[in-house]
Amino acid sequence: MTTRSRRAAKKKPAMRTRQARPRTAPSGSRGQTATRRSAFTPEAYSALQQLVTGYLHQDFALDYETPARAVAAFFREASSEERRMALIDWRRFQASTASFAWPDLQQAFSRLGGAWMPPSRAALLAAFKALSRSAS
Repeated sequence: MTTRSRRAAKKKPAMRTRQARPRTAPSGSRGQTATRRSAFTPEAYSALQQLVTGYLHQDFALDYETPARAVAAFFREASSEERRMALIDWRRFQASTASFAWPDLQQAFSRLGGAWMPPSRAALLAAFKALSRSAS
């Protein structure tokens, strides 16, 4: 036997390779969350986007001190039609994200375009309390 044939004889048999399975979304809430998150389109909330980008911008803390005061400023300065449309969008946003886990809701809110990143769901709701009160 030659050296080459001995090496070939000593080689372990080739291992079978696993065939790749097509990736599917996992069942349960995580897969549903990914679907909901990907279905979220900020453009569907144009009035809310205008509020967020116009009042919760990178300098909102200098201009208004708190997110709630920024939203209250929008309420004072906007026309009745702008307030009405923002309120409709806010309610739709709340309804469409009600079942989102907090990180997904936070990401959806950030996709509206403002600079403020709410630290909690309660902080987000508190900031928009003035807008919700305007309907009362």
